[in-house]
Amino acid sequence: MISSTFSFPADTVAIARRAGFTPERCQRLAQDLDATMDALWRRKASEVPDGHLDAYVALRWLRWRAGALELTDAGHTIRTSVVG
Repeated sequence: MISSTFSFPADTVAIARRAGFTPERCQRLAQDLDATMDALWRRKASEVPDGHLDAYVALRWLRWRAGALELTDAGHTIRTSVVG
């Protein structure tokens, strides 16, 4: 769970609004990010809930690089805030 004192970076909030994501959706995505990264590391993308990967790319938490998804700086910040 994201701590109650955590707030999403302003650029993430702006991107989320433009993409039509609710704060609740962003919260859920943030909570699932560590499990998503674990599934991708194990090459088990099928374990990631439908729509999550597209959402992470839209939020700029993940990006495509050399045919693989990698965590961006923004994604790392979000993941660290959740995992601790």
